[in-house]
This record gives sequence, structure tokens and C-alpha cells, in this order.
Amino acid sequence: MRPRVYFVDEDVSQTWPLRAELELRGMDVVPFETADDAFEVLVRCEDASVIIIDVMLAVGSYDHERFSRSRTDMYLETGLAFLEDLVEQRSDLGPRCILLTNTSKPRTLDKASRLCEKLGARLWRKPSFSSPMDFGEQVQGVVDGSLQ
Repeated sequence: MRPRVYFVDEDVSQTWPLRAELELRGMDVVPFETADDAFEVLVRCEDASVIIIDVMLAVGSYDHERFSRSRTDMYLETGLAFLEDLVEQRSDLGPRCILLTNTSKPRTLDKASRLCEKLGARLWRKPSFSSPMDFGEQVQGVVDGSLQ
């Protein structure tokens, strides 16, 4: 069975090269554009090899309390709330989660780092990857268990 990677990021045009690289490596990639849609699927999924979550995510409904404006710092940290809630309901998913960010805000990076450490997830910064191939190698390492 091919590894399944769930990719939660509203900016599908920007993540296309990363997703294409993972597909070239033989992974099934399932994209989600909103936190709400992804959450509904991922709390019940049984086939996730890796879950990649962008820190800044779109929400499907602004009336939803789970990802409220106040809880997500005006939606700039929706991915943090998403990861926290997902692992609260499915603790087995923590080590399979990668929080991906492009932020340079020290406060957000600190919150993300502490949350990932607490939940057993990984925090990856987008600028640390030199190419989609570099990103693909890192994800492949997580899937294979060779990257701790």
C-alpha cells in the first residue's frame, strides 16, 4: 500500500510543487484547503502516514468556535489550534504530524515549537528547504522511519 500524506494548506497553488514531489515518490497526497474540512476527515482517518499542517490556515466557517478569530490570533495560527485539537482527540497522530510554517514571528514560532514538543509533532520551516526535492526527502524519511 502506498503511503498516504494529508496536506492541510489553503494555498494549493503554492504547495503544488511540494505535493507533486511527494506523488513522484509514490505517495498518495490528499489536500485540504480548510481546517474544518480536514479536521472532520482526520479525526476518523486510519491511513495517515504523515499529516502536514500549515500554521496559517483558512477556515470553512467563521462562526465555528473551534477555530475562532480570538483562539487563532486572527486566523494567523489556525494550524496550531488544529494540531492541538486533532491530537487531543487522536493522540496516536501526534508523531505523524508536521507543522509547516513560513512565519518569522518569534511569538508564533515559540508557540509552535512548544506545542510540537508537547504533542510529539515536528515543526518545519519552509525556508529551510532548498527545493521540493529536499522537502520530499525529509517527508520520505518520516514515512520510512529513518528521520527522527
